[in-house]
Amino acid sequence: MSDRTEALTKNKESQKDANTVPEAARKLAEEFGLRVSKTNQNGKSGLAFSLPAENCGAQPKVIAQGTDLNALKQDLTRKRDAFIDRLEDEHPVDILVQGEHLNITDTDGKPLKADVRTPNFNQLTKIENALDRSLPADEDKSEGIVGWFKELFDNDKLVIGLAAKDTDAKSCARYYQGDTSTGVLPQIVIDPEVHDAESVYFHELAHHGQAGFWNSDNANNQQWKDYTMSLGWLRVKDRDLRITNDAYPQLFYSPSENNPNREWVRMNEAGNFVDAKGNEVNSEDKAQRISNDEMARRSVVGPPNAAGYMMSPAEHGAELMMFLRQNEATRFELLRNNPHAYKIAVELDQKEINGKYGVDSNGLSKKIRMPNGQIVDNSEWSRLDLTIWESRYLQPTRTNAASKSASLGPKSDLVKNAPGS
Repeated sequence: MSDRTEALTKNKESQKDANTVPEAARKLAEEFGLRVSKTNQNGKSGLAFSLPAENCGAQPKVIAQGTDLNALKQDLTRKRDAFIDRLEDEHPVDILVQGEHLNITDTDGKPLKADVRTPNFNQLTKIENALDRSLPADEDKSEGIVGWFKELFDNDKLVIGLAAKDTDAKSCARYYQGDTSTGVLPQIVIDPEVHDAESVYFHELAHHGQAGFWNSDNANNQQWKDYTMSLGWLRVKDRDLRITNDAYPQLFYSPSENNPNREWVRMNEAGNFVDAKGNEVNSEDKAQRISNDEMARRSVVGPPNAAGYMMSPAEHGAELMMFLRQNEATRFELLRNNPHAYKIAVELDQKEINGKYGVDSNGLSKKIRMPNGQIVDNSEWSRLDLTIWESRYLQPTRTNAASKSASLGPKSDLVKNAPGS
């Protein structure tokens, strides 16, 4: 090896060593959900802990920097705790930290004490994004003695806990509502390549909106019935039946038990099982069955993605809100894949927005949602921006499902009174 080659090799190795982040620093960054890199200011090397660009915009945001790892950990802990305090001050939420737990039930209804972990910066920024674009109920809606009791027992706040371990293997995330505990419990120990944590927050907070605004805790409540009918569902004999977009609509329901293939079973308006010819049969086993993919293609309001797991109106609506509210890319995906479902999602979302922010003396909404998910004043300019964005992506012809569902009104009593249909 020549002297020149040897010198170049040593120079590259020394540069590589200079840019190498110590293992202890990498572990500290992982603990706080940050990225760490080496810095050089005025000839002095140090460490910078930053939020990734996808969490804060075009440029990574530096949270802390220095050389002493112990001092950096104390600084990051203080700033993380301040972040949690700020979120709790700005939103009607209670964010649980390590050592706390939710008293909830598992998917089988059995009592479950779910321990939680303290959210890191990465998770907190995603929670904040979801809270800013979702519509949890205001803390001060109730006054007098009722409001005092709510404040005393903290029942007016949404409890957010990130699971310390996979406490409920049957579900990666759940929204709980009850007298003893109300909360969102995403199981964060999941493969980030498989499931986006931010999507989880938007989905679960949409369930919170269903409970708080649409009264989903009472399946026979008229407001909830209107919501489900908007999505193409009909409540018959304590079952939620999904309506098809055929010339003569059919009804199907998804059994919650013994249904590993997620098939749909056909029923009629009286709530009885029927075969492929529409004849009543005396058992579920004899009824017509179709696949989840076929149900997705034939439903009045299709799913926002390929087929999804929208086996109930609550899950169907939560997925639509997730796509609509998260960001411009997810809203565009919903609009591109299913313009009719997009239209219904916008209408339902606007009703929730009106419920929180109200309308003016002319009956116009005071606030509207922009493509990036933010809620802004309903002005001439914001409406124009939204119209331009939608017209840029809308296809000149409607989808087959949308055009069929538009003609359902005069053909069927099932859907002619459906809001948004």
